[in-house]
Amino acid sequence: MVPAILVVVLFIACGTVPAPDATISEPDPNLNPVDVVEAQLEALRASGCERHGIEIAYRFVSPAQRLAFGGVDGYAELLEQGGHVGLLNHREAEVFRPTVRSDLAIVPTTVVTADGERIDYVFVLTREREEPYENMWLTDEIQVHSIDDRTSEQRNDE
Repeated sequence: MVPAILVVVLFIACGTVPAPDATISEPDPNLNPVDVVEAQLEALRASGCERHGIEIAYRFVSPAQRLAFGGVDGYAELLEQGGHVGLLNHREAEVFRPTVRSDLAIVPTTVVTADGERIDYVFVLTREREEPYENMWLTDEIQVHSIDDRTSEQRNDE
């Protein structure tokens, strides 16, 4: 048995306190695009040292993107750098009304990072048509739209 003090020290070193496992942890044809994004965000909020949350979020990545990432390690690399890092261990997230056209969904979100910064993201999902994911919404892309980036772009255009 691991002493409680050691467990607490390990979580502090990772910069996160573990949250319960994601309520939704597998793709399902009954999930709508918002359900999928919320499941991914919940998993990434509790990503921890061992990448458990990243592995859960990866389950909701489209087959085409899985090929592009080359596996969960490639997906983790994307999330651990640049603007995507704000998704890991974030404090809170707000998911807005999606735009859905046939088999494409655009889901805007705002995340408050572990450091308290607000970052806007857009999740792009497609409804898959082939087994084993037939009729399931899966994520094709997560675009970063930081509030700070928009302000600096406006200044450059002036």
